[in-house]
Amino acid sequence: ARLIEEGADGFFTVVPARLHQYLCEAGIRRPDGSQRCSLQAPDLAPVLRVHSFRGSRSLVAGKRTSFAILLGNTGNTAMNSVRACVTVPKSSSRTVKGSCARSKAVSPGDLATLNVSVTATPRAKGKVRLSLIVTTDGGERTVTRTFRILPSGSCSKKGRSKGGSGGGQLCGTTNHF
Repeated sequence: ARLIEEGADGFFTVVPARLHQYLCEAGIRRPDGSQRCSLQAPDLAPVLRVHSFRGSRSLVAGKRTSFAILLGNTGNTAMNSVRACVTVPKSSSRTVKGSCARSKAVSPGDLATLNVSVTATPRAKGKVRLSLIVTTDGGERTVTRTFRILPSGSCSKKGRSKGGSGGGQLCGTTNHF
């Protein structure tokens, strides 16, 4: 340490094995980041963490809804080929369609946001349980959510005609038409 303080760029040792042993015990890795010896902790694979799955919990028939997924890498190596897909159960596959999104590599400790969308056909109704599957070289995570499908044109105050008829569609959970 004293040599470096005095401005030396490096030094040659008379006993390289002793320097290697000291660097190994001190936990100092090689200049390229690889392990110097087996005593050092091994590289952790990238670890995928799904922080949040933001978006509405209801879908409108005939419309597309987008969702933002916040992902993180808690490992100490880069996470490559991140892919998020919304899957629909077979019973709802004719009325609801999901999409996929990809991300570039996520560095250790960084976050990435992926946007996926779900489209409900005009004849969709009821509830649907969708699964978001995120795959990467750091593993696979599944987040499941139930969505309520609203009829098209519901809760649209702009579509009401004068006189308050509104087409006879119930708006949300209110008791007026």
